[in-house]
Amino acid sequence: MAQYVKNTPYSSENLYLDSKNATLHNGLYNFSLDSVISASNTRMVIAVKEARFVNSFPNIRTGINDVIKITGSITGEVIYTIPEGYYNVKEFCDTFNSLSSIVCSYSNSTFKLTFTSPTEDFTITSDSNVIGIDGEISSDLGVIQMPLMMDFSSLDYIFIKSNIHLKNINHLGETSSTLLRFPLSMPFGYSFLYQPTDPTYHLSTTKSIKNIQISVTDKENNDLNLQNFNFQLIIEISFVYVEPERIYTQSFGTEIHPFEKNNENK
Repeated sequence: MAQYVKNTPYSSENLYLDSKNATLHNGLYNFSLDSVISASNTRMVIAVKEARFVNSFPNIRTGINDVIKITGSITGEVIYTIPEGYYNVKEFCDTFNSLSSIVCSYSNSTFKLTFTSPTEDFTITSDSNVIGIDGEISSDLGVIQMPLMMDFSSLDYIFIKSNIHLKNINHLGETSSTLLRFPLSMPFGYSFLYQPTDPTYHLSTTKSIKNIQISVTDKENNDLNLQNFNFQLIIEISFVYVEPERIYTQSFGTEIHPFEKNNENK
């Protein structure tokens, strides 16, 4: 293994998880194992060796990037909610135009959206980078060209998390339960079998496993809707002895002061 030397006589175990065999509740896929996997006097090292997902994730998502607020100088504030789904730019413009008197159009040369009102000046407020803005922008003579190119690319990664106790740290400095960051390199509607060439090995604090909970999220930890598609995971569990970590001390005069002690939980 890349990060931990296998130093026990115990063989590794592979868990094959298929979401069709799990129960789903509040975004958690619950898997019950036929027998308990126990670490006894060792520690478990966890790695995802293989994962298969279908790219079924919409680029307009409810509660994430589906709201556009328009405040007109005559009509006042109107909030438009785009139905969740996977849109190309033409489909998006057609959907928006069916909801609003303001016309959304797209330029094949600038790759930007333009919003036009024949009757009033207006302001668009949105945190959706899909339309090329994150904030607020006002029209000039009833016309707004977005400052940024539209982005209909959807997610680039999904995050596979579990209740197997890990000590990962995410980009916010918080403890994370992420087992795998899965790249969505396939087109929408296609499945992808991902076999990491250099799997990440996680040293777990779990002593026994009988039930495994798996969740699938975006990088902001929002649960993702798999649209009733199944996923499969192969998780390798290996067993290692972990040497006791040293207690470092610093001497001040005649006293010994421990300043780092990491072996309480071993």
